[in-house]
Amino acid sequence: MKRVIILMALCCLPLSCPVYAAFPHTEKFNREQQCAARQLSSSPSYVKVTVESAVSGESFDSVITSVELAEAIATEFDLWPKAGEENPAGTVMNEERAHLFSQFRILKVLMAHPDLRFKFASGVTIESLRPLYEGVLLSDIRTFIDKHLAFGKLDAGAVQKLNARYAGLEHGVGRAAIAHVLLEKGIHSFVQDLGQSVELDLAPCEMHGEESLGHAIVAMARHRHDFATLSASQAGTRRVSWPHEFKREQWCAALNYSSSPSYVVVHVTDAFSGEAFTSVVESTVLHQAVAAEYGISLLEGDSKATDQVITEHEDLRFEFRRQEAIALLRPRYSERHLLYARSVLSEKTKEDIIAKFAVGQATQSFVSAGENYWAQIEAAAYVLFELGFYPSRDDISPTLRVRPSPCEYKEQGERMAGVVRRNVRLLNSIQSFR
Repeated sequence: MKRVIILMALCCLPLSCPVYAAFPHTEKFNREQQCAARQLSSSPSYVKVTVESAVSGESFDSVITSVELAEAIATEFDLWPKAGEENPAGTVMNEERAHLFSQFRILKVLMAHPDLRFKFASGVTIESLRPLYEGVLLSDIRTFIDKHLAFGKLDAGAVQKLNARYAGLEHGVGRAAIAHVLLEKGIHSFVQDLGQSVELDLAPCEMHGEESLGHAIVAMARHRHDFATLSASQAGTRRVSWPHEFKREQWCAALNYSSSPSYVVVHVTDAFSGEAFTSVVESTVLHQAVAAEYGISLLEGDSKATDQVITEHEDLRFEFRRQEAIALLRPRYSERHLLYARSVLSEKTKEDIIAKFAVGQATQSFVSAGENYWAQIEAAAYVLFELGFYPSRDDISPTLRVRPSPCEYKEQGERMAGVVRRNVRLLNSIQSFR
């Protein structure tokens, strides 16, 4: 009896009984998994992914559906459908075409990760991929499947018994656990559309779920929708969306030359070297760079001349020759700063961000001691743009704020300045009368 107890205790040790058994690592298995990951349909395939946190370095394996993986990629890299965007210029995409573009972008990210290993920064993304099933459940399923494999047969009927056995588990935990063990055995599976049950899939690469997407993309290309912008961008990089209303708000923000500047996204090209970069900077810094490039004096605090130059570059794309002007606009933040800011801000709700930035509570939450302070502030402003906000800075102080509309703020400022000018003229006329 003691021997049995000792053996049972040893089997409970993590090194003796790992929660995850080894997955196959053959060329055929990996190719089938790549095909499975691209099944963006209502009957998604199961795939094994390796997820690493870009912030903490933690990593884990998980078995999820191809649609769950696509949703995680869309969340991490802001690839959700954006109906209303112009593509090509002057043509607004409807919901169907925006959805197809989103899928195309997601497929591009998948192509860049053939081993299905992903490094994500957003805590929301990482938690959405974390397995909910536990070792006890996997062990129970392994016992059932091993028993059927011992008799040389694991058919659809056996899998249906497993489906029925774990149908009561919420959030698809039972299905994911079944798929996990099947993949350990080198057997692929998918979610049956209507029954929401696990079905065997002997050859994911023979499924044709991508055909309709491919035909739709070809049809869109024939209508001159611009795919060149997608192929020119690095797979998996974040981008700031530029719908019409965002461009207008950015133009208003860029004209804010005050002690409470707005943040703007500028695109700079070195006229001599051809180097190009995008940067998030304060609107006052943009005015200083324009002044340095064109030899304009801002000593009197008058920005009419720089306003004129900026107005002529409504898309905030500038080609500069002077290195002092270009240096002012270079990003002070690095990818490391952006990853940290995303890990802090991406998990918050829109309401939470608005509430905390309205009273200045949030600024210190993403500032880490020992790091460049302004690099962290500007990285946070960049991430706020990604999340759909218009960041600005408090008057003189480095506290970040979010504004609902820079254009509305600009109009209010102009109205206030008009009132001040009228009062000054009235006061002067009264004094002259005296």
